[in-house]
Amino acid sequence: MNINVLYFGLIAEMKNCSSEIKQMALGMTSTDLEQMILQEIPSLGNVNYAIAKNQEMITEGQHLNEGDEVAFFPPFAGG
Repeated sequence: MNINVLYFGLIAEMKNCSSEIKQMALGMTSTDLEQMILQEIPSLGNVNYAIAKNQEMITEGQHLNEGDEVAFFPPFAGG
Protein backbone atom coordinates (compact mmCIF):
# COMPACT_ATOMS: atom_id res chain seq x y z
CA MET A 1 0.00 0.00 0.00
CA ASN A 2 1.13 3.57 -0.61
CA ILE A 3 1.29 6.11 2.22
CA ASN A 4 1.83 9.83 1.57
CA VAL A 5 4.38 11.09 4.12
CA LEU A 6 4.82 14.80 4.82
CA TYR A 7 7.74 16.35 6.69
CA PHE A 8 7.77 19.84 8.21
CA GLY A 9 10.39 22.24 9.54
CA LEU A 10 13.57 20.72 10.91
CA ILE A 11 12.42 17.22 9.97
CA ALA A 12 12.05 18.23 6.30
CA GLU A 13 15.57 19.66 6.45
CA MET A 14 16.91 16.45 8.00
CA LYS A 15 15.14 14.33 5.37
CA ASN A 16 16.04 16.78 2.58
CA CYS A 17 12.47 16.66 1.24
CA SER A 18 9.02 17.77 2.31
CA SER A 19 7.04 14.77 1.09
CA GLU A 20 7.34 11.30 -0.36
CA ILE A 21 5.31 8.18 -1.02
CA LYS A 22 6.26 5.17 1.09
CA GLN A 23 5.29 1.66 0.07
CA MET A 24 4.33 -0.44 3.05
CA ALA A 25 2.86 -3.89 3.58
CA LEU A 26 -0.82 -4.23 4.42
CA GLY A 27 -1.49 -4.17 8.15
CA MET A 28 1.39 -1.89 9.05
CA THR A 29 0.98 0.84 11.66
CA SER A 30 2.18 4.37 12.26
CA THR A 31 4.79 2.89 14.60
CA ASP A 32 6.13 0.73 11.75
CA LEU A 33 6.34 3.82 9.53
CA GLU A 34 8.05 5.78 12.29
CA GLN A 35 10.67 3.02 12.63
CA MET A 36 11.29 3.11 8.86
CA ILE A 37 11.84 6.88 9.02
CA LEU A 38 14.13 6.55 12.06
CA GLN A 39 16.30 4.10 10.12
CA GLU A 40 16.64 6.69 7.35
CA ILE A 41 17.17 9.63 9.74
CA PRO A 42 18.73 8.24 12.94
CA SER A 43 19.16 11.75 14.38
CA LEU A 44 15.36 12.12 14.38
CA GLY A 45 15.46 10.09 17.59
CA ASN A 46 16.98 13.17 19.27
CA VAL A 47 14.09 15.44 18.22
CA ASN A 48 10.69 15.83 19.83
CA TYR A 49 8.01 15.54 17.18
CA ALA A 50 4.33 14.81 16.72
CA ILE A 51 2.62 12.64 14.11
CA ALA A 52 -0.69 13.27 12.37
CA LYS A 53 -2.68 10.82 10.26
CA ASN A 54 -5.10 12.35 7.76
CA GLN A 55 -4.75 15.74 9.50
CA GLU A 56 -5.52 14.45 13.00
CA MET A 57 -2.88 14.07 15.70
CA ILE A 58 -2.36 10.43 16.67
CA THR A 59 -0.68 8.30 19.28
CA GLU A 60 1.49 5.27 18.59
CA GLY A 61 0.30 2.22 16.74
CA GLN A 62 -2.46 3.62 14.54
CA HIS A 63 -3.42 1.26 11.69
CA LEU A 64 -2.53 2.64 8.24
CA ASN A 65 -4.58 2.25 5.08
CA GLU A 66 -3.88 2.75 1.38
CA GLY A 67 -3.67 6.45 0.59
CA ASP A 68 -3.35 7.69 4.16
CA GLU A 69 -1.41 10.91 4.74
CA VAL A 70 1.01 10.84 7.66
CA ALA A 71 2.79 14.04 8.73
CA PHE A 72 5.81 14.46 11.00
CA PHE A 73 5.83 17.79 12.87
CA PRO A 74 8.74 19.17 14.91
CA PRO A 75 8.06 21.41 17.89
CA PHE A 76 6.91 24.87 16.83
CA ALA A 77 7.96 28.11 18.46
CA GLY A 78 5.96 31.27 18.57
CA GLY A 79 2.99 32.77 20.26
